[in-house]
Amino acid sequence: MKNGMVKGFTAVCLAGAFLFGSPLVVGAQIPACISLTEIHPGMQGKAVTVVDSSGRKRELKVNVMDVGWGERNDIYVEFSGQAADVDRGSVHGFSGSPVYIDGKLAGALAWHRKETYNRYMKVTPIADMLAIFDQPSSCDGSSVKMDGTAVAANIAKVGFGAGSPVGVAYMIGDISAASSGTVTLVDGSRMLAFGHSDSSMKQGNVNAFMTTATVIGSLYGPVDGNRFVNFGPVIGRISQNTEKGIAGVIGEYPHYVPIRLTVKDKDTGKEVTYQSKIAYNEEMIGKLAGQMVSAGIRKEVLSEAGTAAQVHFTIKAAGVPNGSYSYEDVCYRQAGVNSIAGNRLAQALGIILSDAEKDPDVTDIDVKVVVSRERNTASIVKVVPDRSTVRPGETVNLRVQLRPFRKPIETVMIPYTVPQGQPAGVMKLHLQGGIAVGAAAGKDSKVNAAAPQDTTPAAVQSTTKRLKELNEKLRGNEIAVTSHSAKKTRCSTNYAIDNTLDTEIYIQ
Repeated sequence: MKNGMVKGFTAVCLAGAFLFGSPLVVGAQIPACISLTEIHPGMQGKAVTVVDSSGRKRELKVNVMDVGWGERNDIYVEFSGQAADVDRGSVHGFSGSPVYIDGKLAGALAWHRKETYNRYMKVTPIADMLAIFDQPSSCDGSSVKMDGTAVAANIAKVGFGAGSPVGVAYMIGDISAASSGTVTLVDGSRMLAFGHSDSSMKQGNVNAFMTTATVIGSLYGPVDGNRFVNFGPVIGRISQNTEKGIAGVIGEYPHYVPIRLTVKDKDTGKEVTYQSKIAYNEEMIGKLAGQMVSAGIRKEVLSEAGTAAQVHFTIKAAGVPNGSYSYEDVCYRQAGVNSIAGNRLAQALGIILSDAEKDPDVTDIDVKVVVSRERNTASIVKVVPDRSTVRPGETVNLRVQLRPFRKPIETVMIPYTVPQGQPAGVMKLHLQGGIAVGAAAGKDSKVNAAAPQDTTPAAVQSTTKRLKELNEKLRGNEIAVTSHSAKKTRCSTNYAIDNTLDTEIYIQ
């Protein structure tokens, strides 16, 4: 069974600051365990988990159906008695619930097939899960020891231990992203959970916030169900993610990147700032930061249809020139800008964090977004060169007429210099608007086929070069003038330009 994952974002206030001080002392130890060779069909046992808001750990009866089942060599069990007839078996979120047979720990609930109506579960053997502790542990960046007294108090408050819900948070704060499952065992400051991997993260060494969680309730459907939780304070760090389960260290605070998002509604004057922490995983920071921008806009702008946004962000990182990279763009989309406003941020972070030469060491992300419901777009309706015949090296002024949405026509002048060596004859010029054909989402609508293309793999190119190429992408409020054989000329406007148009001049 996949862990009961809270996909996307949930606004969560995670209490509890971390301090330096008393060491953490956790008394739980690995209980007596039973091996696969001692388990056979027909044996009975119990799974321990929290089902509802009472917080009480329930014992759900199970019968062993098969041993060494499938490629994972799992134990196959069926819920019986009240567990099947009243509780209707397992739901997403029970993953990791410890299973005891003959009073000994056999493993953790892990998987079920939808057609089995929650009654039949595969159990990951405990020996496979304990092997996770033997994996070398490292993380992106450095972790910090937490105040043991504060952590112990948070653990005691919810009775955290085998059978308790546990949160795995990739981002915490005003906007959060997390999944939840169940603790299999606690051994000193070490913890095992889930009985399978967390599909939101890569497998292997990882870095995420370990939090307590309290159950709101469990909802059963005809063939599936979910357990819903509130996430509590951070009590440690998730350090391993494997197909047999996840492992973490209680009392260790993950390395993270602070991110601030300020969303200003131009129409109402309202301005809100969100602050969160993203666990330092190079594969996830860009995606989470981009989604945080999307979530922040969606939260503040109740109706996203026809919204425009000005996006500005600054990334501080040791791996970029001068230790800082800034970018701004204009976005507009009839269906709403929330999904594209964070695109450039995610793209820039992806470039920085994939540096093949040095540690990027991202230390801060600051994003400012101004949204408006005004359709601030314009279309190019006419282009008139100030002269029809031009020599190579000379400049021709293009008189470009723009029709803003439901406003009078306006004119902008774009100077264009004909390249030296341009052959005599007709020269076609292509004018492209910044949001035409998806340009504002990071895709230029045309590629200069005659210009030399760098075929070096992205991972080998320098971060500086790739960021420079990102800067050269057309902004939403720009018009680019290109020809078959020349570099583009760009001009900024007061509108998001939504179309393309061609014109031509004659070269003597």
